[in-house]
Amino acid sequence: MNRELLIHSPDGRVSPMPLSGSRLAVGRSSAVELSFPDDSGLSRQHFAFELQGDDWTIQDLGSKNGTFVNNIPLKARLVLKPGDRITAGHLAIVYSPQSSQTPTPRDASVVVFDGAEKGDTTTSAAVTFEGAVSNQTLLMERGGAKASAPLQALIKAGEQLSENRPLTELFQVILGLAIQAVNAQRGVVMILENGELVPKAHKGEGFRISTAVRDQVIKERTSMLVRNTALDDALKGRMSIVEQRVHTMMAVPLQAKDRVIGLIYVDSPFILREFTKDDLSLLTVMAGIAAVRLVNALLAEAEQAERIMKRDLAQAAEIQRGILPERAPQIPGLDLAGFNAPCRTVGGDYYGFITYPQARVGLALGDVSGKGMPAALMVMAFEARLRVLAEDEDTAAALVSRLNKITCANCPSNRFITFFYGILDPATGKLAFA
Repeated sequence: MNRELLIHSPDGRVSPMPLSGSRLAVGRSSAVELSFPDDSGLSRQHFAFELQGDDWTIQDLGSKNGTFVNNIPLKARLVLKPGDRITAGHLAIVYSPQSSQTPTPRDASVVVFDGAEKGDTTTSAAVTFEGAVSNQTLLMERGGAKASAPLQALIKAGEQLSENRPLTELFQVILGLAIQAVNAQRGVVMILENGELVPKAHKGEGFRISTAVRDQVIKERTSMLVRNTALDDALKGRMSIVEQRVHTMMAVPLQAKDRVIGLIYVDSPFILREFTKDDLSLLTVMAGIAAVRLVNALLAEAEQAERIMKRDLAQAAEIQRGILPERAPQIPGLDLAGFNAPCRTVGGDYYGFITYPQARVGLALGDVSGKGMPAALMVMAFEARLRVLAEDEDTAAALVSRLNKITCANCPSNRFITFFYGILDPATGKLAFA
């Protein structure tokens, strides 16, 4: 049977949380899976739930104020039973069978976009990038403790994003900065690829994001904040939010100037502290900084890929030139010449000479459909077959017949080769061709 935690907050709310994975740590630190940063009674890493076999256990992690199960101090690892009540700091959690039949994140893909019903899409807060910058500027000008944390978060973002990192690592850094800046529980960074949002980094799984949220962020370039979404009339019809019992969520665009390249989504399904408008402004500004860094990284990666491609094409061109004759054979009574200038670095054009006994010479001229690397690869394979068959066949008709059968058996259905082959006998002046 699946288990869940019923989290009782000081204001009387009860938030069910399905237990998934193999370990769930609780504390004030944003690094733990279940973070309560405003609960001064908790240690940074206070206690942890761990799955052992079929049983969930609980263990204190050396907390300052201790962990209690059914009002008894927890001294060692304990196997939990349904109905056990765990208390620590201002937190109370009841361990119980899972009542909801909703699939847990463990059973879902990373991100699923759910269609939203038509109607009112009013949110608790919405802000553009320009508005977020203005809000953060005013907050900094006021100074004081309230301005210190956002300022430090932006400074940290600037420092970490300025470092030279691989693109895959950069996505993880951006996600970590976003989650830490607003004390979120979960988050995902998604990038637009061919018009589709693709997850690049995530903490947590089973994100169910309303298409209304997605479209507002991507198309309208507007950051969104929804608090107490299980009760928010504006989004009551969005079961993708209600099913997860997400109490507070934010989605902001990764926007560099007028270009939106993706979004950052964070939520806190079971946190005591809800997101604020200041959090939304901070995350929006941070996403803007991250977007500029990502655009630069994507451009650098594209330029690197282009350099590699040019290098590979240059090497392929050198190989292809190697299969073309450096010079025509010198045969008395004949003046032979050939030349090839591809439209691109490599191509599908081919010519060659094959010498036979009695000063006879084979003249080959071919053209593979298409251009570029695919055509060049077919030319090289075709030329190799031609050379091998020419050693066994001394008539043009026999050679071309065998060459055609072998080529058709190995040629893609959307490709073809136009080919001429003739054997010229300078003694008689006759040209036999096929």
